[in-house]
Amino acid sequence: MSDVLEGPPTREELVLRGLPAPVDTVLVAKNPQEMESAQGDLIQWAVTRLEELQAEFDDMEAAYNNARKNHWRASPMRRQMTRIRRRINYYTKVKMALEEGFYLIPNFPTDVVAIRTAKEDPKYYEYTDRGALGFEQQSEGPPPGEGAYVSPTPVLSSYYKDGRGREGQVKKVKWFCTERFAPFDFPFTVTKPQIINVTQRAMVRKIFDEIGILPQRQRRRGDPMIIGQVVLREGWSEKRISFLIAWFVDTETL
Repeated sequence: MSDVLEGPPTREELVLRGLPAPVDTVLVAKNPQEMESAQGDLIQWAVTRLEELQAEFDDMEAAYNNARKNHWRASPMRRQMTRIRRRINYYTKVKMALEEGFYLIPNFPTDVVAIRTAKEDPKYYEYTDRGALGFEQQSEGPPPGEGAYVSPTPVLSSYYKDGRGREGQVKKVKWFCTERFAPFDFPFTVTKPQIINVTQRAMVRKIFDEIGILPQRQRRRGDPMIIGQVVLREGWSEKRISFLIAWFVDTETL
């Protein structure tokens, strides 16, 4: 038997041959059996990523403590520790979602119907137009098990104050502002108890930062899919991983 590998080696083949397995790899699944195998590879990938981040955090913490001991400037190390801790939180949720059996899927455009937040009040906005952008809230990505699921669209209150018209005349202008979080609700009626149960199980675990639906509401044709997402926001950049929570098909439409 030839020792030459045909095609790209799998992680298992590399390990058996005593070769280092890459942290990042490309996984392809064409059937349920291959998806189950890929799930195990993804869990190991998340474990390895967390080990690397924890080692990086420990090194940075040691540098931070040494800087403070010697009365050096320690704020850069503290910022790096905060950044690494945020990423550990992100990959911990990814690992938990995989271990719970939720399958990773591509990041399709979704309608977010629920966000998980540990905040008591939404971020404050004021606008003269209720339809203006800015009222939609985002999850701050709390650690797993923390916070509660609410609607991304908060309850608004309104008030009037003096403003100027186009010709300079004084007139009353109606302003809207965020007041409080609203309970989340699906924009369609879910009648299947299996769908309700699996969605409730996902929400009780408080792993996903956002829960959305496919297809988007402006494209209601198609069988709805409930999607859970883990989100990492760092400044202007955003990283998210999507998981399939549930998918139901109405055979009358087929």
